[in-house]
Amino acid sequence: MHDVIVIGGGPAGSVISYILANKGFNVLLLEKYGKNRYKSCAGGVSTVSMITLEELKLRIPEEVIEAEIYNARIIHKTKELTLTTGKLGGYCVYRSKFDQWLRDSAECAGAEVKHECPAYEVKIYKDCVEVKHRGGMSKGKILVGAFGALGILQFYKQLGIKEKPKFSLAVQREFILPDEDMETIADTLELYFGSDITTKGYFWIFPKTKSNGASVGLIENIPEPRMTERLDKIISKHPVASKRLARAKPINISGVHLSGQIVACSPINKPYGDRFILIGEAAGLVEGFAWEGMSTAIRSAVIVPKF
Repeated sequence: MHDVIVIGGGPAGSVISYILANKGFNVLLLEKYGKNRYKSCAGGVSTVSMITLEELKLRIPEEVIEAEIYNARIIHKTKELTLTTGKLGGYCVYRSKFDQWLRDSAECAGAEVKHECPAYEVKIYKDCVEVKHRGGMSKGKILVGAFGALGILQFYKQLGIKEKPKFSLAVQREFILPDEDMETIADTLELYFGSDITTKGYFWIFPKTKSNGASVGLIENIPEPRMTERLDKIISKHPVASKRLARAKPINISGVHLSGQIVACSPINKPYGDRFILIGEAAGLVEGFAWEGMSTAIRSAVIVPKF
């Protein structure tokens, strides 16, 4: 009998497992995929996330950090506006390394972490919860759902959550750039807006400077077909982005070059019930302007144990 079973080894699930294990609770963390799995995400770590993690004595290792960010550049058609404070504004990471570091931290704190162990079914009883997963069945006193947007489709009905979630859709490619092209974006997040991009969304180029890489993606609030075609058209035809990426070559990160991801885009009213609580994107906790979910995931993981 575990004190807490956590489904999902992203930032929300890993951080709450780390916190609870440090408090002496018996924690089981179930991660669907293997170690260093790819996550379709631009990989921006905000200062809010950095500060929150450091308060937990989790300082992001140098080998995980791919770029230090000092600027944000907003592009509309051919017009560019660069915003800067002259101070460190955050980091860029590959989520494969970042998330694995968080899971390893939870394990070092005493949590039992199972990789390649997807959960299939959840049952809530008066005195415990049961989770069927690859390898068998586990019981716990409390369930924490940190299963992200994909898990919403699977587990909401099992948990008795009737609220229908809303989703956006993102697609992303990974590239490597020549040194001279990296100089333009080395410490800068680029966000592209306008009706030539999406009806309600944006296109991004996020640098991975240490690896000469760039994560390039598109998110649309109203999911539409042919998102990959639209992404590729922006990469090849946009008057600014096409110049940035003219000599970019596709690369694989953890075996993945092109990826797609549904993204929750609104919080649910009641992300909890008898013996369970949802955190992070499983609760729809995504920032409403840029669909940034990492900082809200980490903050929700910190807040819940205080209750």
